[in-house]
Amino acid sequence: MQAVFTGFDSAWGAENTGAICDLVLLEDGSLHLTSEPARANWASALVRARQDIHADPHVWAIDQPLLVVNLTGCRPVERDLASALMADFHCGAHSSNLGMPAWGAPPVWNLRRVLDEKGYIHDPMGIPGATSGRFYFECYPHAASSGILRSVPEL
Repeated sequence: MQAVFTGFDSAWGAENTGAICDLVLLEDGSLHLTSEPARANWASALVRARQDIHADPHVWAIDQPLLVVNLTGCRPVERDLASALMADFHCGAHSSNLGMPAWGAPPVWNLRRVLDEKGYIHDPMGIPGATSGRFYFECYPHAASSGILRSVPEL
């Protein structure tokens, strides 16, 4: 069985349209995009999460904070990422807190509930060594892009 990675960019809002796509891990270690990323909103992400995916392992990468407990400001991880990866570029990521509509409203919590019901677990540190299972995690493409740019010598 092949590993599949589903990526969902929620566009960080209840009304915004983001994108969703699947990558398949090939035997040679390369990743293959199964189709062009499709426009997606929370409703279409929920439909996809409810589908039976016959892949093992299957991992959801969600560009949306998944653990938000602070009422205001930003999470410590956001502060750490901003200083470690993004400060050189004079940028930062959006702060997440329960006072903002994107995280105080139910869409992300509904997606987590559906994934939990389908047997997915939120265990980011368990993914690298996993040979099977269903996982989901919060991804932060903004920080990854900054990290890649820092590794380019001429920048």
